[in-house]
Amino acid sequence: MEIDGIKALSFVLVFVPGYIFIHTLDYHLIKGEKSQFEKTVQAILASTVLWTIFIIFPYQPLNDQKEAIINLVILIIKTPDNKYLLPSLLDKLRIGLVLFLLFCFYSFFITTFYAILRKTKSISRVIQIFTTRDYFKQVALRFYTEGFNKLVLITMKNKNRYLGYLIGAPDQESDHKIILHDPYIIENSQLNKLWADRLLIDTNDVDLIEMKMKGEENDEKK
Repeated sequence: MEIDGIKALSFVLVFVPGYIFIHTLDYHLIKGEKSQFEKTVQAILASTVLWTIFIIFPYQPLNDQKEAIINLVILIIKTPDNKYLLPSLLDKLRIGLVLFLLFCFYSFFITTFYAILRKTKSISRVIQIFTTRDYFKQVALRFYTEGFNKLVLITMKNKNRYLGYLIGAPDQESDHKIILHDPYIIENSQLNKLWADRLLIDTNDVDLIEMKMKGEENDEKK
């Protein structure tokens, strides 16, 4: 029962770095919601690649201790009847935990670095040439990201029109709210400042959102 518990714990720990990679990447690249099956498959693939790099890459802290633990695990697999190997492995549990935490940090750092590169315009253009797609899962997410902190004009389904700076936008499919800072309402072709500093709008009630790019805002409020 004790051995089965160790095996179950080991199985879970093996895939933790992959889950860190996937969730960190989705956070940075504003991916939409995924099914649990999709997350699991991606985590398995990511974990496989990350563990392979971690095991074969020699230039890292505590590499000698890492190789000693790997050799012990290989011996346990080859000679499962040797009752002295498992206690030896358990004696290295503390250094093994340090290595695992270091590996999780590697996973987070590599993912963040990759996401920063992926979002650069030059890298994104190159990838789009081959895939014809950007890193956004939905067109709306791209629109909100590019419009963040920019002036937008919103036309509601009831024909009310609002002008303000987009400071809050959905990053999930289930979110349908946006936040305008310094909001104005357009009435009889005139801009009237609202009392509120921020305005929360449900996108389900929105008919049209127009974005003003940099350099075009100055004439809007005159």
